[in-house]
Amino acid sequence: MIENFESLVKSGSAACRVFGKLFPGIAARSKDNAASTSVHNAMSDIEDVLAWADNAGMPDELRNSMLNLVFEKRGSNQRVAECFKFAAPQIEETANVDNLDQEWLDYWRLHAEKARNEDVQAIWGAILAGEVNNAGAVSKRAMSILADMEKRDAETLVRLCSYCAGGKMGNGDFAPLTPLLINVGEQFAMDPKDIARLRSLGVVDFDLDKGIEIIRTMKCDPGALFQIGTTTFIVMGDGEAEFTVHRLPFTEHGLQLASYCEHGNGQGFAEGLIQHWKSLGFRVGIVREWLANGQMKYTLA
Repeated sequence: MIENFESLVKSGSAACRVFGKLFPGIAARSKDNAASTSVHNAMSDIEDVLAWADNAGMPDELRNSMLNLVFEKRGSNQRVAECFKFAAPQIEETANVDNLDQEWLDYWRLHAEKARNEDVQAIWGAILAGEVNNAGAVSKRAMSILADMEKRDAETLVRLCSYCAGGKMGNGDFAPLTPLLINVGEQFAMDPKDIARLRSLGVVDFDLDKGIEIIRTMKCDPGALFQIGTTTFIVMGDGEAEFTVHRLPFTEHGLQLASYCEHGNGQGFAEGLIQHWKSLGFRVGIVREWLANGQMKYTLA
């Protein structure tokens, strides 16, 4: 059922305990034991169905349907395992697995069983890890929204997050997630129809083709901080240069899901923002060190 099982075991005892809750029938001691148990269980299931079908004189059509159900269950377990592989490296060794609510875990598994796309499996894995590390981090409603997503929707969410500023900065502050330069005609424009699908699902609360509410114009003097991926930028103006910041909000549940995606890592996104800011007359610095007095050291980009 699971490849590279040893790598999961090495991820830490907390991860192994979560795995045990997901697959209580498998001893999490070695890859060979797990594989042997999985194969044995699969063959046992098949033999039981065939024996029952023969004893009952079941027609071939109905017997084949029953076998398909067995194989589908094995496939469901495989998809859960794939989601778990994304979760395992993110589970903190100090996490209190006892705080993981079994009802929440059962609900997570119900949806993870259906995740066939790798992007979606990665999000399900991150959600599981987040819940283990911080119980109550993700609501059932957010999981329900993710379960309703098609492959296209999941790809749109991942892409949108890759064009977001925000996240935890080196000084400990957290900047809210803010999509940048995604409006029609802009450098990282997204398809309005794709955004509309996310809105209908309850992920975002804006449209790209119906106008955007401008909440402020920034002159960035003496400087404004932007977290892009793992890098903090300081954007500085001379009092004349300015740019607008639009209100492009995630919903409460969308923000929960977005927090488990990577932010600001879109191809060319950071470079594109630097050039955009410079074209408007700003100087852009890359923060290299945070000082105790709230100051920082940076180099010009």
